[in-house]
Amino acid sequence: MKFLPLFLLLPFIAFANPIPDYLKGQPNEEYLKTLRKINDIFPQKSSLQQLVILSSPYGILDIHPTKFSSLEDRNQFANFNLGVMGSIVSDLEENVVSKLPELVLCHKTTCREHRLSIIKKAISSTQAIEGFFGNNSDIKIIQRLDDAVYRVNNAFFTPTMIMDFTPSDVAGFIPSAKAKHITDFSDQPYFSHSKQTKSLRNLMKQHSIIAIVKENNSLINVIFGGLSNNQWGFKIATAKRDQPKVGKTSSLGFKYDDVIKLSDAIYYYQTN
Repeated sequence: MKFLPLFLLLPFIAFANPIPDYLKGQPNEEYLKTLRKINDIFPQKSSLQQLVILSSPYGILDIHPTKFSSLEDRNQFANFNLGVMGSIVSDLEENVVSKLPELVLCHKTTCREHRLSIIKKAISSTQAIEGFFGNNSDIKIIQRLDDAVYRVNNAFFTPTMIMDFTPSDVAGFIPSAKAKHITDFSDQPYFSHSKQTKSLRNLMKQHSIIAIVKENNSLINVIFGGLSNNQWGFKIATAKRDQPKVGKTSSLGFKYDDVIKLSDAIYYYQTN
């Protein structure tokens, strides 16, 4: 993984080096506005540990360009974004940020066996996970940091407020600069979504699951860890076209570099 030092920390955020093609024009403006929003949310510098937590898959610092049509651009942006977050949120040196994926990558038998032991315990809950999405078609993304800090779709819940983000116009960034702040937790659909997801969030807590994402009607991604385009977990793939394979790319553009079939529809995976 390679990160480019493309930002200087000035009173405003500006590109120091040539802008990547996928960020030229309107996407560039949208990204800069998004970064200013992130800076407003986190005005104080965060520690390395906080950066890793907040940048976990589908976390508030894990910005996704949901309207990028190119999977390769999505993949490159994931690396780029982690490098930027390391600069503006934690003020880390490039060489420190570039080594962060080592925290989540596994290419040895011992760590793989440890992961599989964790996943095999969670697999017993597969039916509950599939049942949840079958019964709650309005929910696609659940991410959990703790009991009071979690995400449902594009809404990020905290103890004091909910931040609901709308995708930016061209790149579709989530989070974005287009945010609605809700302080009344009884507002809909937030009250219902919090109540609907409680049992699944408890299950995630029990098995140390970071995020569960319904990618399409035949694919559910259960994520245990990750940073940038490096993720690991298991996928419930009921259609052959969705089955992970080494060298194949995910719907986010991340390449699978380790896959183990655990059952007819369940696959351990790691992307890199």
